Amino acid sequence: MSMRKWLAFTGIPLAALVIWLLLRQRKGGGKMRSLLEGLGRERFLAVAILLLLGLFFRFGLTGHRFLAYTLWAIALLILWFFAMDLMKPAFPRLEKVLRTVTTYGLVLFLMVFATTEVVLLSSSKTAEDPEAEYLVVLGAGVNGTVPSWSLRDRLEVAYTYLVTYPDSVAILSGAQGPHEDITEAECMYRWLTAKGIEPRRLIKEEEAERTINNLENSFRIIEEREGDREVRIAVISSEYHLLRAKLLSQRLGVSVLPVAAPTGSFTLKINHYIRECFGLWYYLVFDR
Repeated sequence: MSMRKWLAFTGIPLAALVIWLLLRQRKGGGKMRSLLEGLGRERFLAVAILLLLGLFFRFGLTGHRFLAYTLWAIALLILWFFAMDLMKPAFPRLEKVLRTVTTYGLVLFLMVFATTEVVLLSSSKTAEDPEAEYLVVLGAGVNGTVPSWSLRDRLEVAYTYLVTYPDSVAILSGAQGPHEDITEAECMYRWLTAKGIEPRRLIKEEEAERTINNLENSFRIIEEREGDREVRIAVISSEYHLLRAKLLSQRLGVSVLPVAAPTGSFTLKINHYIRECFGLWYYLVFDR
């Protein structure tokens, strides 16, 4: 189930439960007034601000979906604790069980989340000596024919790398996705050649739709060109994504030199680190 569906399936029943419990406990004074009085001004403002901020990041800005979902999830958590407060007089045993399970579950989740983020941050650095014969540039979204913010960040670093190491050959990896008029590899090729990088130094890999396929196909191209000769391979990706890129490369039996592409937007960086936490755990648990 996607995060959006999960929020809808939990948020709507939870809101209905809170309203029912409030109306059950409070008589007279008008329904809306009773609801607002029961919810409390501070709690109401917090939930309203979180919901509005979530709407802004989800629909007002590009690429901030997980940040919006996080804000909405916090709003639902506030409502859930409020719902348990309302349950206590009528259902004390149920409220105690639910509160205990919720509290321990929340603490466990926050511990795992914080630890994962520390690991991601510690793995987000470029290798001390990243010079290599081949540079694999992992694709990201394309808006029509224009690179997304994440892809532009990677391209800026790829351009600097290719200028710094003029003997390196870059493999630009990425297929065509939804709402993309060209492949990600073609978008990268156009951008880098427009900046002056010689086309002979760029190889397009236009079939991969997932990171594992990006790496697998790129490594196959290198093997076809070099045979059994050992070569150094560097991989460029966004800083938050480097750990998974390294783990996937190890899974394919290849040791790579990480090259970090810092995310330019602070809010995008927060969004992508949140998303990568879930992406990393999905890989570790389900995608082995």
